[in-house]
Amino acid sequence: MDNPIQVDLGRIAQDLQIRRVQVESVVQLLDEGNTVPFITRYRKERTGNLNEVVIREIQLRVQRLRELAERKETILKAIEKQEKLDPELAAAIRAAESLKRLEDLYLPFKPKKRTKASEAREKGLEPLALRVWNRDETLTDLTAAAQEFIDAEKGLETAEKVLEGVGYILAEAISEMASVRDAVRKTVWKTGKVVTTKGEVPEGQGLEYRDYFDYSEPLAQVPPHRVLAINRGDKEGPLKVKLEVPRPDLEAAFMGQLPLDAHPQGEIFHAAALDSLDRLILPSMEREVRRDLTEAAEKHAVDVFARNLRSLLLQPPIPKQVVLAIDPGLRSGCKLAVLDPNGNLLDQAIVYPHAPQGRRSEAKLFIKDLVGKYNVGVVAIGNGTACRETEEMVAEIIAEGVEFSQNPEARAAAEAAAATATVTAPAEPAVAIETPEAEAVVAPDVSEHQAHPHADAVEPEPAHEQPIEDLPPISGGAPDSASSESSAETETASAESPSTNHQAHPTEEAGHDAPPPAAESHAHAVRVEAPAEPALEAPAAEPALEAPAAEPALEAPSQASGDTPATEGGEAAAAPTPAKESRRGRGEGRSRGSRSRSSQSTPPPQTPPAPHSADPVLAQLAYVIVNEAGASVYSASPIGREELPDFDATLRSAISIGRRLQDPLSELVKIEPQNIGVGLYQHDVSPKQLKDSLDAVISSCVNFVGVDLNTASVPLLRYVSGLNQLTARRIADRRKEKGAFATRDELIEVEGVGAATFTQAAGFLKIGEGPHPLDRTWVHPESYEAATRLLQTFGYEPEVVRDKEKLPELRTKLAEADVAQISKDLEIGEFTLRDIIEALGRPERDPRDDLPKPIFKKGILKLEDLAAGMELKGTVLNVVDFGAFVDIGLKDSGLVHISQLANRYIKSPHDVVSVGDVVTVWVMSVDQDRKRVSLTMVKPGTERHRGAGGGGPGGGPGRRGEGQPQGQGEGRRGRGPRPSGSALTSPPVGVVPSPTPGEGAPRRFDRDRPAPSGGPGPGRGEGRPQGGSGGGRPGGGPGQGRGGPRGGSYGSGGGRFGPGRPGPGADRGPAPAPRPARPAPPPPPLSKDAIAGSVPLRTFGQLKQLWETRVDEPDAPAGSEPGAERHSSPAEQPKPDATSPAHESGAE
Repeated sequence: MDNPIQVDLGRIAQDLQIRRVQVESVVQLLDEGNTVPFITRYRKERTGNLNEVVIREIQLRVQRLRELAERKETILKAIEKQEKLDPELAAAIRAAESLKRLEDLYLPFKPKKRTKASEAREKGLEPLALRVWNRDETLTDLTAAAQEFIDAEKGLETAEKVLEGVGYILAEAISEMASVRDAVRKTVWKTGKVVTTKGEVPEGQGLEYRDYFDYSEPLAQVPPHRVLAINRGDKEGPLKVKLEVPRPDLEAAFMGQLPLDAHPQGEIFHAAALDSLDRLILPSMEREVRRDLTEAAEKHAVDVFARNLRSLLLQPPIPKQVVLAIDPGLRSGCKLAVLDPNGNLLDQAIVYPHAPQGRRSEAKLFIKDLVGKYNVGVVAIGNGTACRETEEMVAEIIAEGVEFSQNPEARAAAEAAAATATVTAPAEPAVAIETPEAEAVVAPDVSEHQAHPHADAVEPEPAHEQPIEDLPPISGGAPDSASSESSAETETASAESPSTNHQAHPTEEAGHDAPPPAAESHAHAVRVEAPAEPALEAPAAEPALEAPAAEPALEAPSQASGDTPATEGGEAAAAPTPAKESRRGRGEGRSRGSRSRSSQSTPPPQTPPAPHSADPVLAQLAYVIVNEAGASVYSASPIGREELPDFDATLRSAISIGRRLQDPLSELVKIEPQNIGVGLYQHDVSPKQLKDSLDAVISSCVNFVGVDLNTASVPLLRYVSGLNQLTARRIADRRKEKGAFATRDELIEVEGVGAATFTQAAGFLKIGEGPHPLDRTWVHPESYEAATRLLQTFGYEPEVVRDKEKLPELRTKLAEADVAQISKDLEIGEFTLRDIIEALGRPERDPRDDLPKPIFKKGILKLEDLAAGMELKGTVLNVVDFGAFVDIGLKDSGLVHISQLANRYIKSPHDVVSVGDVVTVWVMSVDQDRKRVSLTMVKPGTERHRGAGGGGPGGGPGRRGEGQPQGQGEGRRGRGPRPSGSALTSPPVGVVPSPTPGEGAPRRFDRDRPAPSGGPGPGRGEGRPQGGSGGGRPGGGPGQGRGGPRGGSYGSGGGRFGPGRPGPGADRGPAPAPRPARPAPPPPPLSKDAIAGSVPLRTFGQLKQLWETRVDEPDAPAGSEPGAERHSSPAEQPKPDATSPAHESGAE
């Protein structure tokens, strides 16, 4: 940067708690054009080994300080040009530490649009206003003075009109006082509330915002995700948003900044002040506050997205395995792609195992053939439509392989049954398993009762009533075979040919695809199977082998494979009926005989499982659920068409799913990060801010891992330090023209790569099989000489890094080296030397190898298999403010609430888990009706018990939904009714809102934490049944009582003021009778280890349980678990509420 603006770096060093010289070095390196990844890895001596996070923070703060300094100079010049700049004002401007303060000082001199005050000035009323502003003691009769300004031509017919104009000028001047605005700003933030009500929308619309139809919360306590939700509701219309500020507090702060004492013209000045407050200052503050809330929420959302994206990109690769990728689908079939260990396509096909075709047996046999032919090691299943149905089929294939390869008796019995069936079965038309030359046809429509997922097995009809020709054959083949798919134009022409008007390739573009039938919305396929097959299905559950599942529905609109324009026309939405007909829709299909007949046919009969030559390979097979969010975007993108020009969009999507498992980073960088679906309201934030932040995350990940110069794609190369899109394209073109790069030095030959670019990029670009052995390591070319001398010190040459037999010996010697002495001998810094030693000891190290691998599964888990207390392994799919979504192998992911992430207070879920983490969870509860699973990461029996929250209004056992605003629904913390009337529209001074009886102070923390299922948890201090005196900390019980997981509820007299003491402004009269409280559930029984004394007791409640258990132990019936049925004595338990279910979750 030429002549950068000088700023004070001492404050940055103080805030970050580092030395000033470190900040100065970083700023100097950045100004020289170095990138953050390069500075972090190769300039550690100059920065004092600062990490990337600190360097980026310094970069951001310096940029803000320079923008502030530049703005100060602009403002000083503008005011000086107006000849209004005085030394005091100039000093105040130069001392401003924030942009808000700076703009407040500039506001009186800022060019304005036409206002009432400017019109009054044009009419010549400013001299009179100045006399009032300056407290002119000689101005004793204001009305008489106004008479001099009466002018009918200017619209000033009376003295009242003159004084009205004077008031406008005074009001504007007051609103531009920096001290006034600052005082009002602080009061608004301290006492203001955001209030939302239902907007003017038709009945039945906008119900997704119903939690906000009557909602209020203090400004300082509104969490970021609620701010974005409120903004979206306001923008779409279902919500109206306003701010409420207590009028007395506001006026006290406002008037305290004005010279009203003994003002000679106090009446007009006071009236102008109130007009300024209501008409100018408060609307401006409301806009400013909402803007600040939105900016903070957007920053938080971007940070959440960036954190999740980094975890997703750095998932460990699965190299050296042949992968069978499956892009699931219902009507359009499952797309298969076999990839070699390098991600190249070996074979591809489309099978139709699910409704409406139901060709499950053929699909299983075809997949077995592929697995055996290519020795497939792992199956990657996309988590979109029909994911779990496909997972069930793959689990059956694996189970059959295990059964027939390890159980000779089962194999012999199946072979005998198959031989008997062949002899006794009547002659039927043969069904082709693989038809390379055949034209694939569109899946026939099937009536709803035939395709219902929960229907009983359908009896197969005679062969003559079900023509096999009407079913779409399995299609596919190796890329170089004669059966490879034709181009999209050929497919379309074939589909429209008169001789084949009932046929079309199932992977046609969306515009040529018929809408899905009603049956397609169901989740499971019809299974018509022989009686022997269920005995050979996959095990019911293997909890320890679970894997990533579908992306949670919180905020991932682009995650389903239904986004693929060429396939899942309506599967993502899963609507009961299609919204509209395409040009090859249902009506046209009925007009054609063959189409109509096929739509009434039933799925073909399923054959029982039989031994297969690939059974030994199938027994070793495993599968992984892969997040396919964005795969459809990639398949239709220019990058996808460029990389795979010979295949249609559906096959590109399947290939992308497989490559994501083999190398997530290399594949995910090809997709715009907004479409990956691991964010929080990412579609509501500033696109530029989101793009800049996410690009920085991707660049950080790419340079953290490094890339192969000869195999990296253009999307991957563009994120390498020092490179951009154009340079990356030129590198790829050079590889095509002249072949692979032999050494890093050849990078200079690429147009646009000079010495500076080479220095920034060379260390991150590796060459595995080049002539120079150090090109495969993290050693930068500028340190090759030092690295060679280091090796020679121990009697080695650089070639040793290729000798895997000598590497352990070299690693041992390097670990024992005297770094300080060698650093002096080689004249290099110790930080650089340590990096060289690490690079030489592990020359081909991938930092992702140190992270846990994805969970490989062999069996499937069903919701019916779950029970409270079950221990499972899962993969974290998404992390949001209120918890983490974990895939445990079900169709929908389970939620671990923030209160269940750890046995301690958690400020942010990101402090505990990250996307891609493999975690152990326990089932808390299963909601069969809503298909929801509540999970915990706290081992049962080790929970920290918290006091039972008080009942009363706002109490109750209900768990508040994720992200539900405070003050909504059962289980909310009692906040008391919000004040009536808006502060922005309240009458002028003197009208004080009537106090609300028993209103407690609002709470700040843990707004989203639900009470445990069934009610507030037990703990210190029993909650009072009536809930009117919940004192102490959040929980509602007296004294030191604490609520359920991080909070219970305030009663109508509760809150932080203690029992029987109303809050500020509360009416001391009798409070309305509160509702009876729901009874607290009994405490969970002690574990066997706790009773035996193997684990410590954590609360006095547990000590009491242990005492009662041991006292009553002799009377326990034989064989019963001690303490298993212990509950509170009748005298200790509150009486159950007749209006609420007794102990809704007592079993838990």
